[in-house]
Amino acid sequence: MFQWNPERTALDETVSKHREWMQDFLGVPESSWTYHKKGDDVSSHLVPYGLFHNISERKEFYSNKQELVVARDITGVTFAPKSKWVYHTDSKRVGKTTASVNLGWGDLSSVVGFCIPKAGIKAVFLRKEYEPGPGAKDWSQFNCIVTSSEDSVKLRAYLKEILNADQEKGYTIYTYDADSNGQTTCNSSSGITQSWDNLVLDPSIIRLVQRDIDSFFARKEWFLRNFIPFRRGYLLHGPPGNGKTSVVKAMLSALGMNAYKIRLFSSKVTDETLEAAFRNAQESGPNMMILEDLDRAFPKTGERKSPIGLHTLLNCLDGLESQEGVITIATANEPTALDKAILKRPGRFDRVILFDNPNKGLRQDFFIKKAPYLANEDLSSAVDSTEGFSFAQLQETYVMAGQYAYERSSEEVTVFDLHSCAAELRGATNDIKPHSEKVGYFK
Repeated sequence: MFQWNPERTALDETVSKHREWMQDFLGVPESSWTYHKKGDDVSSHLVPYGLFHNISERKEFYSNKQELVVARDITGVTFAPKSKWVYHTDSKRVGKTTASVNLGWGDLSSVVGFCIPKAGIKAVFLRKEYEPGPGAKDWSQFNCIVTSSEDSVKLRAYLKEILNADQEKGYTIYTYDADSNGQTTCNSSSGITQSWDNLVLDPSIIRLVQRDIDSFFARKEWFLRNFIPFRRGYLLHGPPGNGKTSVVKAMLSALGMNAYKIRLFSSKVTDETLEAAFRNAQESGPNMMILEDLDRAFPKTGERKSPIGLHTLLNCLDGLESQEGVITIATANEPTALDKAILKRPGRFDRVILFDNPNKGLRQDFFIKKAPYLANEDLSSAVDSTEGFSFAQLQETYVMAGQYAYERSSEEVTVFDLHSCAAELRGATNDIKPHSEKVGYFK
């Protein structure tokens, strides 16, 4: 967050001189701007150095591969009236992929507009030197990138794609438990990546979660400037096997976050175990805290199956210290079975989302994706035979059908295979009761 005095004052002075020009360039009013200060991932070295390389056109200036990509993608560089960019460089190659570069802009304000058409982005780069205090020996400076709120999300996605282009995406899961002496233990494991594009779920759910989490991070500076805790909570509920875990994996993969979990049903865990998990998630944040099967661990009947006290859970969910920079994801099969104390306070879970059994259209999408060669009549028949199935049951039906086809030395799964396996699976499961509203808030 910007210091109000004098850094914020310097920023306000710069913006006030160019407000009208910036609004015209960005195409949105100031109320819709998002500021990215130095240290934010958007204002990291990629954009400033990419912009510098684009403007300078100096072939001898060394940039790493990612900075050159940004430089090539930037077009439409425009200086605001009475704004200049005076620069010099002192650069040298360090190893094969990094460089130590000092950029000098002189003592003039720089207000530079630029576009990245590839990602549909317009942005303004701000830079100004200012006196940090009376009698200060050295002047300080701020670098800031301003976009619309919508383009902020696009810019983050664009930079993330560049940063991950040569890397394998992944995240780490830290699982907390306790030993026989009650001492907290933590084991780490690599998470399985999941792409949003590969999920076969209700599109409205995917759009809701994606849009909400992306816009939340785009508003980070706004939260901090207005002294609002930067945190988010989601309660994902519905019958087992309908994508709650897959969506959590997709969120972790897309955001590059690590996950913190606790074995709520372990007989050894204590209140301190939960507190340690929340504390460590916050200290190294932003991270995701995952609480699975919350309705079983803390039912409203009072017959809790977790040694952790309800008051400790509530303190962790509500405490500003443990929540800052933490996204909490809780899952439940039936949220109405939860202890009322968990749901009665607003703000614990900002979004409550139902993951219900797939309807006819979603079952059809599933089989089209798995067996695109099925004739229309066979496709409709397979969809009808799996009415009431969860996504996990659809997957199991298809896997079993594939085994049948393999045993017959068939190249493809037939509708007969699907019918047989669906009937077999239906006979081994109970009907699933309907659930409540898809998306909403609990009162």
